[in-house]
Amino acid sequence: YLGCSTGGIYPNFSPDGWDRWTAMLTSFGLNAMQPDFRVEKLKARQIEILDELGVPKEGRVVSTTLWAEGAYFNAKGLLEIPKGTIVVLADNNCGWKWQKDLLEGARSTDLAYGVYYHHQLIGMGPHLASLVPASKTHEMLRTAREKGASQYAIFNVGNVREFVYGIDASAKMTWNLDAFDPEVWTKDWLKRRVPSNVPGWLAALNVYYRSLQLQPGTGIPCFLDGELWYDYVHRMGRIKKAAASRTALRPADEPAVTVFPPPATSDPFKLALADMHPPLASPSDTYARLAAQRASYEHVLRLAERAMGRTDRKERRFAQDFLVYPAKVMFGLTDASMQSVLAEEAFQAGEREAAVEALQAAEEALQAVVDAGEDYCHDEKWRFWYRGCEKVAPVKFLRQTREALQAIEDAE
Repeated sequence: YLGCSTGGIYPNFSPDGWDRWTAMLTSFGLNAMQPDFRVEKLKARQIEILDELGVPKEGRVVSTTLWAEGAYFNAKGLLEIPKGTIVVLADNNCGWKWQKDLLEGARSTDLAYGVYYHHQLIGMGPHLASLVPASKTHEMLRTAREKGASQYAIFNVGNVREFVYGIDASAKMTWNLDAFDPEVWTKDWLKRRVPSNVPGWLAALNVYYRSLQLQPGTGIPCFLDGELWYDYVHRMGRIKKAAASRTALRPADEPAVTVFPPPATSDPFKLALADMHPPLASPSDTYARLAAQRASYEHVLRLAERAMGRTDRKERRFAQDFLVYPAKVMFGLTDASMQSVLAEEAFQAGEREAAVEALQAAEEALQAVVDAGEDYCHDEKWRFWYRGCEKVAPVKFLRQTREALQAIEDAE
């Protein structure tokens, strides 16, 4: 098997990225500085190496996964992919939307097509909590089949423990999409894992997977945990900068939630991802939607508490892990984000005490998330399971909040 990912591979992110990229190509006997160099030459050269090594062509499987700029080039028909390759077409990072090359791209009879699907993505997509329902995955895979991309599927699941529901659902539905019924399967899944109280956990699970606020018109989630992190960091940054300069914040020109605003750029990476998370209309719209999402996760926690009381003791830890913990995470992060909107608005209005009060409320909400994570790693088996990551971590939310509070205090 030979797999290669074409996407996110250009040296966009660090000064020495170009050197590493060209060195890798040189090891394959390629030169990125040649006028006729194309990324797919790397795949062709890899196939040549297999031939030179005498690897039998019979039974050989070759794939290339297209994401970001790879998907952008493919949608424009700019890639020349070797005959017989499985072209793996990706979603937009969070399991809710296919990229344009799957939905609109041409298909070649010389190639096979499959999909790369994210249950989890460190960064902007779900990471700390499973947020993609089985019904959405089923819908996405059916669309992929209709678009001729059904010969292969790979699922990015990140930390397996957090994503057991989505992993199991995906494993079952890919055998026979037409025979898979998400509602029936979910009930059967709960019967195997929390048989003492299926109705209680089904009610909580259904509300949990309906809790995410979706973008008007696009149906894309507004507030996955990665999106909350991105927005929170930028909001705290604006507060800290204004406090340090002892100037009042001006109302932000840019909407509160956006990954890449419509880019004035020719960078294919950013162009490919520009429609991942369309911006909301205004900070007030952001606050209203955060409040609605918070209320829904609060409802989940009430339902889960009620269900837990009617669940056999031996089943409770699994229920705690698969539903209660992620609901606490999303409730806390959403609550803190909502408070941060209030803090920024208060700071803009010169109401220092109100800004501090809101940030302290955010700090309290985030501490509850950190405490939930400690319980998640409650015993020796899971002691080192999860301590956050560099891109999305509750302790980083906390640090940003405390830095903003300190900046306001120092500005007095």
